[in-house]
Amino acid sequence: MKDCENNSARLLRLLNDSDISASTNASGDGGRVIINNPQGTLLVERDSSINSNSGDLVGAITQSGGIEITTDRLVVQDKGDIRTNTRGSIPGGSITIVAREIEIVGEVSASASETATGNGGTLEIEADSITVDRGFIGSESGVMATGDAGAITIRTRELFIENGGSISATALNDGDAGNLTITGEKVELVGRGEKEELAVSSDNGIAGNLTLNAGLLRLENNATITVNSDSNQAGILEINAGSVSLNNSAFEAISSRGENSGNITVNISGALLRLENQSRITAEAREGANGGNVTLNAPNGFILARPSGNSDILANAEFGRGGNIDVQTNAIFGLEERDPLTDFSDFNASSEFNTDGEIVLATLGIDPSRGLSELPIDVVDVAGLVATGCLGGNRSGVEDQGEYTVTDRGGIAQSPTDLLFPEGGVANLATLDNDGNLSDAAAVTAVEMDQPLEEAQGLAFNADGQVVIVSHTSAATSDRSALPATHCREL
Repeated sequence: MKDCENNSARLLRLLNDSDISASTNASGDGGRVIINNPQGTLLVERDSSINSNSGDLVGAITQSGGIEITTDRLVVQDKGDIRTNTRGSIPGGSITIVAREIEIVGEVSASASETATGNGGTLEIEADSITVDRGFIGSESGVMATGDAGAITIRTRELFIENGGSISATALNDGDAGNLTITGEKVELVGRGEKEELAVSSDNGIAGNLTLNAGLLRLENNATITVNSDSNQAGILEINAGSVSLNNSAFEAISSRGENSGNITVNISGALLRLENQSRITAEAREGANGGNVTLNAPNGFILARPSGNSDILANAEFGRGGNIDVQTNAIFGLEERDPLTDFSDFNASSEFNTDGEIVLATLGIDPSRGLSELPIDVVDVAGLVATGCLGGNRSGVEDQGEYTVTDRGGIAQSPTDLLFPEGGVANLATLDNDGNLSDAAAVTAVEMDQPLEEAQGLAFNADGQVVIVSHTSAATSDRSALPATHCREL
């Protein structure tokens, strides 16, 4: 079959059960679907499909041609899909997508379905931003197929998986699951009660490997990154990130058979691996499998968990040997080695019916609290440090407590009700450079006090008939004193 190609449309929109297809049945290979629209938008929605299928008759030996899409923006939603599929013995076609922005609310998949003996096609996506919102990106080998699921490779700057979205390579029968490799600066799996997932899983076959490279990796609300096999051996889960935050989420490698369960390796190049709210990193071996190993490397940072948050790092087994846990970091906070498990945050590498694994916690012994001064427990009562002074006419204790008086440069005491007069005398300032400068300074005369100062009590006439301030009324010596004494408190 010839290729189906579109190179012109600025906006290409498929809706209401529309198809772009290059498929074949029993004989002849399927053609390719090629959409080359780097400046445009491609919308696939409302049960519409872009597909390339082969071998619609069981046992057919035809091959799917594959799908190639280049566009600025790709949106797949409302049960729309982009897919390749094989039912024969020849591998299914591959899907390649290059775009600036991709939003998947529908499905993008390469599969080997039903009784296919051929492997499913591969899936390769490259974009600046990818959002999987309730959608699915994946490769799959069906429930009766013996072929393997294809590999998935995603390269992006930002990857967001939300509201139950998932990216997975899955083998549902005897086939092996393909590898899943994701590289991005920022990867987030954040849900609202549904399970977001990056997964490589198999039923009877061997699960492939999952490798995630990210600057920032954040999982919240039941999100999971997992490699697992229900009846066989899980692959390797490898996380390489600048920093990792798990909040009620998990890294998992789960196996039921095989010499060893899948291993988990987490390499942190930045400051922090953080677990909280029942998060876990677990290499679990069920039935007779030996426990997988958990290796955590954070040479430049710390591993942090809330002690009461029940967040665990495990390498457990049932009938096989427990796996090993190897940690290298500057310091570990909130996690402790415990057996059996508790409701606190634990390290555990036990086997229920066999030999326990080993736990090695290698830290540089850095304690951020070292060198800090301990603050006093007692709180200072600042009210006791402030003098209350005298209230009203009561001057008891003033002489013992002392006084504080503000004066201006003219030497006249100020009060809040006094007026400020600019004509007050100002004396030139003297310097100590030489003795000659002292001649310009105001003369300073020492005043000797015959008796201590007393507080003024009233007003009276003196012998010259002038009004003076007196300390007691008997100081008025003139018979002309027609002015009654007035106390200061009455002013």
